[in-house]
Amino acid sequence: MRSANNQVHVPNPATILLMPIQQELIALTSPAQWRAALREVPHAFGHTWESCHALQQTTGQPVYLYQLHGDGARVVCPLVERSHQGLVDITTPPGFTGFTGTAPVADFARHWQHFAQARGYVCGYIGLNPLLDPPDYFDPRQLHPAHRIYGLDLQRPVAELFGQLSANRKVQLKTYPTAAESMSWDKAIGTDFFLRHVRAFLEARRASAASHYSPKALTYLLGLDNVLVASYITGGEVQAVSVFGHTAFVADYLFNVSVPAGQAHTALLLWHGIQRLRALGLPVLNLGGGIRESDGVAEFKRRFGARQVLAACARQVYDPVRYEALCRQAGADPAVGAGGYFPPYRQPHLPLSLS
Repeated sequence: MRSANNQVHVPNPATILLMPIQQELIALTSPAQWRAALREVPHAFGHTWESCHALQQTTGQPVYLYQLHGDGARVVCPLVERSHQGLVDITTPPGFTGFTGTAPVADFARHWQHFAQARGYVCGYIGLNPLLDPPDYFDPRQLHPAHRIYGLDLQRPVAELFGQLSANRKVQLKTYPTAAESMSWDKAIGTDFFLRHVRAFLEARRASAASHYSPKALTYLLGLDNVLVASYITGGEVQAVSVFGHTAFVADYLFNVSVPAGQAHTALLLWHGIQRLRALGLPVLNLGGGIRESDGVAEFKRRFGARQVLAACARQVYDPVRYEALCRQAGADPAVGAGGYFPPYRQPHLPLSLS
């Protein structure tokens, strides 16, 4: 190639080898494209088309998979678009999703910022998954602590996993000499119990709205091939059910529902779930955290010897003018503190309807 002054221009070899950066949103109406984008990218159950489809069945909000490819890498993240006063902000689906990819991308944060602005987003709340160990796509100084979760290394021998249980948990599990007779992996049995009791169970524990899926969505989720449903049965009656979702990269402890008499059996269900997920060759189980920080649910998970990890989030403003205008209209302070609700112009909403 010759320039205007007739000098030969030799492109930088790196420029030749690297693909230009391309960014796009994949809609739920394109499941094959969605699944192809996830191929070989470390991702969790919440990234999958199936999980996001169930979410949209519940909320009716548009859900997309963001994809960047180029620079020798591919980066993905599911996004929920939410309308407010005729404008749109974004969040990641409930659970543990966030940006994940095959390799670092030079200046990724700038590419993403430009994309979000071109899309017309006002701001975004992006939860990140600390168990996928993705490349650092954001400056750590721009991240905020969200909550603590527990991750269990499933690559360790079963004897070691049992050995790291708390003393009380070991004693509890040893009281089930005929546990196999009390356990069922029959999805029909577990799903029926789950759907009959989930609403009352969640309401009694004041679980967040993100935990509430419609019966149609839950029926769909529990029927998936990569979802396990464990039931504890005694006297011919189901008393507790635990649900696990998984990809090749990580398993997630999705739900637990029990009647009061079955609450004590939840530990047994989780222990059998751990062994079954390990047998499938999965490397790590995300137990999640508590309903609230350091509550009884969190303590239950800690006693399984899981590693405590701090989950972070990115709270980003793409359109400062509109963002501040929305905050003023809502009577909210735009300069939300580290622990404040984001975006501040949205107030926590009521639980999603299960009707």
